[in-house]
Amino acid sequence: MSGDLCVFLVDNGSTHEFSVEKYVGAQVEALQFGIFEELGIEPQNQVLIMENGIQLQPNRKLAQYSCGTGDANPIFLFSKQTIQNPDPPSASVHNHSYEAADIRTELEQSLKQTNATIDLVQSRTDLASRVVQLDQRLATETESLARDQHLQHQGWLASVANLEMYTENVLNLNDLLSAEISESRDQLGKCDQLLAQLPESFDCLKCLPVPPSVAENLTTLSGHNQSSSNCSNLSSPLFNSSPLEQQAFGTGEVVETAGFCASMSPKTMSLYEYLSKHERFYDLDELGSQMEYHLSHYTPHSLQTLSNDVTAVVDEIRTSQDMKRIRNFTVRIEDLVKSGKQLEKAMERQEILHRSFLSLKNQFQTVPDRSVLGDLCFTHVKQLQEMSELHMRIVQVNNYNKMAKDELSQNLHLRLQWIVKMQAKLVRCESQKAMRRENLKRIVARIQLLEQLIVAPQYAVEILSEVYRRRTSQPSFYNGAPK
Repeated sequence: MSGDLCVFLVDNGSTHEFSVEKYVGAQVEALQFGIFEELGIEPQNQVLIMENGIQLQPNRKLAQYSCGTGDANPIFLFSKQTIQNPDPPSASVHNHSYEAADIRTELEQSLKQTNATIDLVQSRTDLASRVVQLDQRLATETESLARDQHLQHQGWLASVANLEMYTENVLNLNDLLSAEISESRDQLGKCDQLLAQLPESFDCLKCLPVPPSVAENLTTLSGHNQSSSNCSNLSSPLFNSSPLEQQAFGTGEVVETAGFCASMSPKTMSLYEYLSKHERFYDLDELGSQMEYHLSHYTPHSLQTLSNDVTAVVDEIRTSQDMKRIRNFTVRIEDLVKSGKQLEKAMERQEILHRSFLSLKNQFQTVPDRSVLGDLCFTHVKQLQEMSELHMRIVQVNNYNKMAKDELSQNLHLRLQWIVKMQAKLVRCESQKAMRRENLKRIVARIQLLEQLIVAPQYAVEILSEVYRRRTSQPSFYNGAPK
């Protein structure tokens, strides 16, 4: 309908309509809750796909997608719970078998009657009307069954297109990781040399003291810098001017405290301990082993194994053409079209016979000549026999379409399970690639940290020496300065 959103449930081949005014300006999530209210499929188990394979995202507005405007462009709905169920779903069909059986019984009984009476003429005319009404419903349903199978096939092609798009995304992610590794190859290459220099640097850091004022402000200063994610400034509280250094450099007041290097207390914190306790740094004792562990995932063998996993999944998807294409579906559609034409002809003939029944009844009522009852009933017998044959043909076409739709639903159930299986493999590959990319960023940051730790002893000695020099020269400087 032009005023409704058309949602087609591919699992069982059923069409459902939702108000355009209610959902077109809302997010997709709102439509998912509407589907849940009507069909009982929870939002987390719903997959909504356009004909081109693009999946509808819950946090985007439905108006951003050009779909759902009718049977020609529906929103294809898949139920994860149904797909994961080992038992295939039953196709959505109407059951007219009992009604058809009753009609056949009435036709047989009416044909056996031989007494030519007005009541018999009336009953046979009524029976012909009910046969045509039932056949019209069967014909309408048969057309719907054929259309549903066509939409189920379109929904399947949309799911295949979605899988192909996902496959391309994983391949692009694989290429992106390879490019990033190539860009970082120089930094990764010097990591072994940095790790070899690290123990010597740690030994130096363990011998260097931290000024007491800096050690006392460790908690406050580390909390102040916790929000910073840039590892380039090694121990900002240490290399920025502390309150004690501000006194030494700018106030002109001599601070009566122990010198930084003159009289060290046994409890004085070393620079190594300070960095180990600082919230922005890793456990220095584990830093080397952690780096070696993470680097083991970027060896040529490890990367080639991951790339081979991606290639294997992609090749499996691309070579499984029998799973992607429903065999002989074109023949199936041709059979449905042919049966549809036969059904159309049968219904045209049924309508003609029905009009004949009504015409003969009206003529007899206009001129009630009982002498023609025998001929009239004889004519009715021939017409009812033909209507009965046409009715059986219509029922057979309807049953064929029901069986075809049920078979297609079971066929798609197995294929959708294959789709889910392939997507699960792609998700694993994608998560591994994404994790390698994030870890690569961390490794590069840790390499920068290693470089800073290697030069940290030299910088620390220079800073402490400069602070001590200014502390010792400060009194003479101020005494000799003009007032």
